[in-house]
Amino acid sequence: MEYVINVSWDEESQTWMGFNDKIPVAFDADSLDELIKKIQLAASDVIKLNHLPPAKSFLFMAEKRVGAL
Repeated sequence: MEYVINVSWDEESQTWMGFNDKIPVAFDADSLDELIKKIQLAASDVIKLNHLPPAKSFLFMAEKRVGAL
């Protein structure tokens, strides 16, 4: 199973945030590289604990927000 991880920059908190609707957890980090590492390390355990299909890969969809509309 491929899990799509949506990541975006939060201008107010100055952090990257990542989430997936099927994996019941959210991640944040100061850099995009740090966020990806956190997700890769923790998501597999969360998937197993929640009896979800094993991850064959993670696809990261990034969006950098530059401010409020």
